[in-house]
Formats: sequence, C-alpha cells, structure tokens
Amino acid sequence: MQQLEPDSKSSGLTYKKSDKGGSTEVAVDDENHVIYIRTNMEFSGPDATEEYAAAAKKQIEETWSGTAERNGEPYEVKVTVNTKVNTSGEPTEGYDPIVVDKSVGRMNQTLFGAGPGNQTPEAATDEGRPRRIAHEYGHTLGLEDGYEDSPEGGSVKKDPTKENDIMAETWPDESGVLPHPHQDHYDEVLKTHGW
Repeated sequence: MQQLEPDSKSSGLTYKKSDKGGSTEVAVDDENHVIYIRTNMEFSGPDATEEYAAAAKKQIEETWSGTAERNGEPYEVKVTVNTKVNTSGEPTEGYDPIVVDKSVGRMNQTLFGAGPGNQTPEAATDEGRPRRIAHEYGHTLGLEDGYEDSPEGGSVKKDPTKENDIMAETWPDESGVLPHPHQDHYDEVLKTHGW
C-alpha cells in the first residue's frame, strides 16, 4: 500500500487525534506546507469486498486530497486511507468500522468514525452520485451534514450560496463539477484534531 505521508518518527511530524474518538490522525508540516490526514477503515458485513475497500479508498483520497490555506498560505493536503476487509470476527482495534450491506437504504457514518458506519456496495459504482463514500468520510473527519431533510422528502442546503459542497451533495452540478471540500471543512478538521 502506497504511503503518502512520511514516517512520523523519522520526519519529526506530530500526528494529533480528536478527543472524540476514531482513528483519524492529522499532522501539519509548516516547513513544506503540507497537511497530512490518515485514517484506518475496516469494511465488514455481507457485502464487504476488497474491491469495495479499494474503490472507497480511491474515492476518499481523490476527493479530500488537494489544497487548503493555513495562516493565509497555500498548503497541499494529502489524505491516506488504510483499508482492511474483515468478513468474520471481531472488529479490529484502531480501525473505524464500516458495515457494507446492500440492504442499506441511506448511508451514514458516526462523527469522527467513533462508531459504526453503514454503506451500500452500490456507492462504489454510483455514476449519478459518485461521491457518496467521500461525503460519509467527511463525517469520519467530524463534519456535520451541509443539508437538512425537507418535509417534502428531499433535502435543502444549509448554505445555498456554497457551491459543490461535499457535505451537502454527492452529485455533479449542471456543468459536471463534482462536489469537493471547502476551506471551512479543512479549517474545522484541523481545529478538531488539535491544530
């Protein structure tokens, strides 16, 4: 498995975790302007496969890696998700548990990955909503939904001026632009992980 971040022991980086639980650790390299985010996720349940784990890893890393600002300067964000599939046995300590089951109607994830999440295998290949897994990962990072359920059965964005918000939508806009993290998302992740 490719590691995007240096070994914290040899690089002198300090990784910090949220006091809310979960496996996610965040390090900041102010010298080289890099933010490292790493998470361990374990997929279990009747539809957990190596293929699903690989698709989830790819979707999360591609969506959440990018650029952000820190102290008014640009930083590269590098996200690494270490995945494991466990189809039998007890959950592995140090991994955020995700149950993959085709009977799941609405995916969910406990904030900070501190409890179980539920995903459907269809999310790995959903062309209409290609970033559902990446949205759930936002909850793993401690982020709340950017939408509210409407009485009519749909959803309404909490901030209608915020375009392509990964925490409010999982589908591309009319121009084909996919939802993505915004600066305030990265700011919140840094804050809740001790930065």
